[in-house]
Amino acid sequence: MAEIEWTPVRIKSVIDDPFRVFAIFVLVVLSVITVINAE
Repeated sequence: MAEIEWTPVRIKSVIDDPFRVFAIFVLVVLSVITVINAE
C-alpha cells in the first residue's frame, strides 16, 4: 500500500504494462501457497 503513495506515477505505468498481469498472477500463487501451508 505504501508503494502506491510513494510512486503513483510508476504504479500508473505498471498498470498499462503487461508485466502487471504477471505480477498479479505471482501474488495469487503465493497467496494460495500460503493458505495451503497455513492449513
